[in-house]
Order: sequence, then C-alpha cells, then structure tokens
Amino acid sequence: MYKHASVTDRRNPKRSGPSHGSAREYQRAVEQELRFRVIRATDAVPGTKTWRELRARSDRVPFHTELEIARTVMERAISSGNLETVEHAADELFDMALAYVRAISRIITDGRARVADVGTEREAA
Repeated sequence: MYKHASVTDRRNPKRSGPSHGSAREYQRAVEQELRFRVIRATDAVPGTKTWRELRARSDRVPFHTELEIARTVMERAISSGNLETVEHAADELFDMALAYVRAISRIITDGRARVADVGTEREAA
C-alpha cells in the first residue's frame, strides 16, 4: 500500500509547492494564499461582512503575526546551535498548528450540527 505522511509524522515533512529562497519568501507566499482562502470563505456566505472580514481584504494579512512568531522562534532555536532546542521548538510549533486545526474543525462540526438540528426541527413541525 501507499505510505502517506500523517499529521503526527513530524520528522522531515515533504515540502509542497514551489521552492523559495528563504523562509521569509515562503511565508509571504503562504500569507498570500491564506488571504485568498479567507476572502473566498467570506464570499461563500451571503450577507454583511464583519469589519474583520473586510479588513482581511485591505490592510491586515491574515495569520501574518502568527507566521512571524513561528518563523522567528525557529530561527532563534537554530541560532542556539542545540538540536534538542530545535526539536523542542518544532514540536511546540506543530502542536500550535494542530490546536488551530482542531479549533477550525470544531467550528465546522458545530456549524454542521446546528444546521442538522434546524432541519430535524422543521421536519418534526
């Protein structure tokens, strides 16, 4: 069978997408993609956009601060020259990303459950 990398496989993750000269260049590319995804998500739903959604279109790059923190944490860990420090930082950064994915998953699951509840209430009436 095929072997696929899992979320828990943290060693030597495969890079995807075009290669970039530095972590900062890659970060910029990811920020552009994230902005695109945020805008598409807000466009998927009709109605008035919140100020945060509107701001993502103009001046604030979604996730910029979080990516800056992650990149600088790893750069500091690397500059320590200690492999154990680098691995510890990597584990914490992966846990941060995983916690974010879990939060988004919970928001989606709760939304689907609420819509299902409304559907069953309408059928019962």
